[in-house]
Amino acid sequence: MNATDAAIAHSLAQEHALALQLLEVLGQEEAALLDNDADALSQAAHGKSQLIASFVTLHQQLRRLLGQAGLPEQDSSVAAWVAGQSDPALQAQWRELLDGAQRAQELNRTNGLLIQRLSVRNQAALATLRGPGEAELYGQRGLTGRRSHFKTILG
Repeated sequence: MNATDAAIAHSLAQEHALALQLLEVLGQEEAALLDNDADALSQAAHGKSQLIASFVTLHQQLRRLLGQAGLPEQDSSVAAWVAGQSDPALQAQWRELLDGAQRAQELNRTNGLLIQRLSVRNQAALATLRGPGEAELYGQRGLTGRRSHFKTILG
């Protein structure tokens, strides 16, 4: 294995480790949502944001390494590179990375559904507190239900 291939393998190992960490944080996020724990949810959201930023940076580095290896700098090149390697441990790590990414995507989708459900429940509770005939405090976009009478003038 040459230096570029070793760097690609190392980068994939780092992505695998980040994927495992992301799964853990998404599990914490899910638990915080189910427990209605705002502090834990905030910590999980912050951790998730940091991990995703790290993942994006690392993946950009991986794409550059693929280019150095003579492959197109695109996601499909990773699979092609892995397929061309003879190391069974690397093959297994790649399958685990793909599986972890799929599980993270599903867990993130589930957490999004939980957030949506909690939002609907909170809106219903607010409507009950406001009583009949009271204007909505804020809409889905964080704006009041009233329309502004001001116009924007572009010069």
